[in-house]
Amino acid sequence: MQIPTYRTFYFLILNLLLLTNIFAIDTSIGVLNIIDKNEDEISTINYKGEPYIAIRDVSRILSDREPYENIARQKIVLYLSDNRVKVSNLSSFIIVNNKVFQLTKNAIQKENGIYVPAKSFFSILKNSIYPGVDYDPGKKLLSLNLIKFNINNVNIEQKSNGTILRVKTSKQFSDGDISSFINTNGWFYLTIKDGLVDTSMIKKTQMKGVVTKVISNQFDESAQLAFRVRTQIIGHEVYQSSDPNTIVVTLRTPFKKLSSHIKELKNRWKLDTVVLDAGHGGKDGGAVGKRGAKEKNIVLDITKRVGSLIE
Repeated sequence: MQIPTYRTFYFLILNLLLLTNIFAIDTSIGVLNIIDKNEDEISTINYKGEPYIAIRDVSRILSDREPYENIARQKIVLYLSDNRVKVSNLSSFIIVNNKVFQLTKNAIQKENGIYVPAKSFFSILKNSIYPGVDYDPGKKLLSLNLIKFNINNVNIEQKSNGTILRVKTSKQFSDGDISSFINTNGWFYLTIKDGLVDTSMIKKTQMKGVVTKVISNQFDESAQLAFRVRTQIIGHEVYQSSDPNTIVVTLRTPFKKLSSHIKELKNRWKLDTVVLDAGHGGKDGGAVGKRGAKEKNIVLDITKRVGSLIE
């Protein structure tokens, strides 16, 4: 039976309308950086009546690092400062660092990557890692009140002859912009011109080696890190590495301190008691000689004589 032409046309129009309701091209979301007044925009698609944004667009706006995408598994990892945001296609759950959050709707895969619902995604970012992110769905405006820190965190390593401080940065500084000195009051200071320090991350530094406390201070034209040390520092070196960007500081402690520590450890293993075990005794007389001499009597006599010599 042949379907009339007008009915075929009707079904085509109906299917087109259904697809339009599911995936509709929207305009964009405006982006305003409140600090430097820069403007940008994020393109959106309208999925089931809600604006969706591409994770790659979010990365372009909020990060200097490219996201990692596993196309085969349809997963993407967004790097925001020292935070990782994992998103999977067809899942409403995203992972921020090691904590799980839920979107209002599932993420979806399109030709140019994974998309997420804008409103709930920006809400999660605001509540988890970026308090300065504000999204107004009515105005379709994303306001950013974010400071891009270039001094991110500190890692401390204890070595046999000192301590190494690794200050992670997001850029290379000029050597002339980095200064350091040791104060006689037991503090080591590292000052970085044009540095913007993430004080919240510095507070999370784990103390090791000679360092007992770390304090960060933000000034108008520089940032300063102060390290409280428990012992004398006889010297230090400061240099930068580029992969990753890091300011490395080595703090050298006196060798006499090290020598005394080694001597103390050796003394712990010194023996002040010697035990001489004659072996056989009691009912076990051991071997018997040709003329009836028992082994236990011989070794006991020898043991007593050795003991007298040692004493």
